[in-house]
Amino acid sequence: MYLNEFVVDEQGNIRIPVVGFLHVAGNTITEIQQMVQDEARKYVSDVLVKAKLVSYTISFIGEFGHPGKITFYKDHVNILDAIAEVGEVTYYGDRRHIRVLRQTDDGVYTYHIDLTDPSLLTSKKFYLQPNDVVYAEPLPRKIFRTEVSDYTLILTTITSTVAFVTLIISLKQIK
Repeated sequence: MYLNEFVVDEQGNIRIPVVGFLHVAGNTITEIQQMVQDEARKYVSDVLVKAKLVSYTISFIGEFGHPGKITFYKDHVNILDAIAEVGEVTYYGDRRHIRVLRQTDDGVYTYHIDLTDPSLLTSKKFYLQPNDVVYAEPLPRKIFRTEVSDYTLILTTITSTVAFVTLIISLKQIK
């Protein structure tokens, strides 16, 4: 149960009544919890602080049933639960090549996940982090299927034209 919730502002600060502003950006949840507890002890001797991440968003793009941004109201979410929220990987999505993009201080870190690999359940890659982007790559057959429709249209047009010209020539020879 949360007694109070504090939002981290764009500068990475939280404002706690009596304590004031604390800069928490770049710290882990455990470090923030200790930082708040230490500051609160300056004003109250018997204090217990429990810090949790209340919600965060993850973006899903590519071959998902319902791609988009999803807000999770948990302190952690795994890749399987997250994908279940967006309607599973579609028939044309490659379950062996799910890409996760994560913004870090050093730039964008990218890693691949194979949803068919049982070792995923014990991997560090199993849990997502706030603001991750999950991309389901299309299978080659989707690309081929898309191109086939273009070729089918061209072939149908050529065949119809040849059939029409043949019909006209046949009708002229009958007269």
